Amino acid sequence: MPTKKQDLKMYRLHVDIPLSKDLDQSIDLSKQIVDFLSTLKINGVDVVQYKLSNDTDRANKNYLDINENGHASNKKMQIKFHDQ
Repeated sequence: MPTKKQDLKMYRLHVDIPLSKDLDQSIDLSKQIVDFLSTLKINGVDVVQYKLSNDTDRANKNYLDINENGHASNKKMQIKFHDQ
């Protein structure tokens, strides 16, 4: 347990939303959820990072960011609320 104030790390809300076993359907549902979230204004929240993963490689891949060779990146995407 941290004893000094500067030792404290940021708390983060992680939300796990099961979508579908189908990639295309999961991408569509993800975009709908992100579109909805981007309309919210929450005091104190400037950025939300997100990615679409699956249960077998959840810590690594983002299936919303697939390159021309069909490989998913490991980069998170962002909604920036302070730009609105």
